[in-house]
Amino acid sequence: MLRSSRLLHVCTSRLALYIMRNLIIALTCLMMVAGCVTHRITLTPEARAYEGTPDIEVEQQLEQVPHCGAQMLTVITMGVFPSWCERTFVISGKDSWTSPAEAHVTFVQGWVSLVLAPLPAWSFEGAGVENQIKQSILEED
Repeated sequence: MLRSSRLLHVCTSRLALYIMRNLIIALTCLMMVAGCVTHRITLTPEARAYEGTPDIEVEQQLEQVPHCGAQMLTVITMGVFPSWCERTFVISGKDSWTSPAEAHVTFVQGWVSLVLAPLPAWSFEGAGVENQIKQSILEED
C-alpha cells in the first residue's frame, strides 16, 4: 500500500510539472505573439500640401466600429492566424490655409508581422504613430 501511494505521488508530481512547464511555454508564446505588431503608414496625396509646415497636428479619427479582423482567433491560434486593423488619422495645420488630409495606418498582429517588419514600408515601432506620420510628411519627396 505504501509503495502504490508513493508511486501515485511521483506520477502526479511529474504530471503537475509537465502541465506547469507546458503552460509556461504556451503563455510565453502567447505574450510574444501579442507583442508582435507591425504597422504601415499610407499618406493620401493631400498630405503633400503639409510639406515644410512646422506646426502639423495629427489626431486619430474616431470610428463608430473600428475595423479589426479576427483578434480573438489570433489569440486562440497563438498568432498563426493574423489580425489586422485599419486606423485613419486626420492631418491638419494650425493655420487653416489647407484642407485636412488623411493618413491610413494598417496594423498587423501575429507571426506574419515578423515577416512584414523588415520590409521598407513596415515598422515595429508602436508608440508614437502620430509622430511617425509627422516625420513621414517631412521626409516625403
